[in-house]
This record gives sequence, C-alpha cells and structure tokens, in this order.
Amino acid sequence: MLNADLNIQLNLPVDQPIHNGKYVIRGIFPITKGKVEKVNIPSTIGKADIQWKVQQGDILNNCRSLRDISAKIMVSNDNYSSAYKDFKYLSNFGIISVCG
Repeated sequence: MLNADLNIQLNLPVDQPIHNGKYVIRGIFPITKGKVEKVNIPSTIGKADIQWKVQQGDILNNCRSLRDISAKIMVSNDNYSSAYKDFKYLSNFGIISVCG
C-alpha cells in the first residue's frame, strides 16, 4: 500500500501485485497518541487478515518510526478494481480510536 500510494501521488503506474491468482494489498497503520478506546474493523470488499499490535486500553506515545504501528493488514481480491477500491478506502481508514 505504501508503494502504491507513492506511485499514485507521483502519477506513476501502480503495480498490480498478484499472489495465488488474487490481487493483494498489504499495509500498516501507524499508532496515534492517546489511550485506545476502540479498535475499528474495516469493511473491505476482499478478504482481510489483520494482525493487531495494540488493544483497547493501551496507552500509546507519539509515532516515531515505521515500527510504531497499531495493525498490519493484508487484503486479497479477485480483481484489480476491487483491490484498488479497498486500497483507497483503507488509505483513509482510522483503525483505532483514541482519547487524550
């Protein structure tokens, strides 16, 4: 997702990653400073596999590097159009809600 987003921002072609006949996107979600009130489950078109790195009640500091993540995600779709829609949706999705 990071490479695809960079290519989109630079108006460059986006690679179409294919794995086992599926179009796959992967990404990470950064942490947000505060206390985790809720983890939010995205509604993707494709099948999503989420690996959570935080849970409700955790106290998080500022994000300082790519290691400071709240979740990893991999979504597989049957076609490029659905994968792209999931990519755009996830690019603006708040995976966690925090307070404070």
